[in-house]
Amino acid sequence: MAGIIKTASKSDLMFLEWLDKRLHYVKIYGVRLSGEVDFDCYHDGKRIKGNEAERILRTVRENVDLVLYPINTNWGFSIGFSVTQIQASFPGAEDWVVKLLFLKKQLPKAYGWEDLAKVFNSRENIERTQVSGLAKRLSGFTSNGFGEEGDYDY
Repeated sequence: MAGIIKTASKSDLMFLEWLDKRLHYVKIYGVRLSGEVDFDCYHDGKRIKGNEAERILRTVRENVDLVLYPINTNWGFSIGFSVTQIQASFPGAEDWVVKLLFLKKQLPKAYGWEDLAKVFNSRENIERTQVSGLAKRLSGFTSNGFGEEGDYDY
């Protein structure tokens, strides 16, 4: 029996975007030689609640158009994570939108790298990363998934 293919609902996407606005913002700097440069910044005092963390993980696990992956932030001195929506109409079209960015230290104390790695290194998430074209753009990604925690925190 084939499973049902589910994509993120409007409610799921609104939740991710709402959480992103609470945890993350973009600061634009004017650079004389290159024009404007966007920097991702994070609200240090804001944390993800336990039920929100569980909803993030459940939402990514259940929806074929969402990918969770680790990132390094603050010029490599801090581990972060991204939830990205694949919007490509066919494999390899490379069309996606980041819906949520957050730092590891914004997770609830009960959650750590291992908890998120169960999702971002799952077979399904690895396949989504490859099919979406994200694989060739993400540091630390191999056909076996994402590297160790130390690969994202210098």
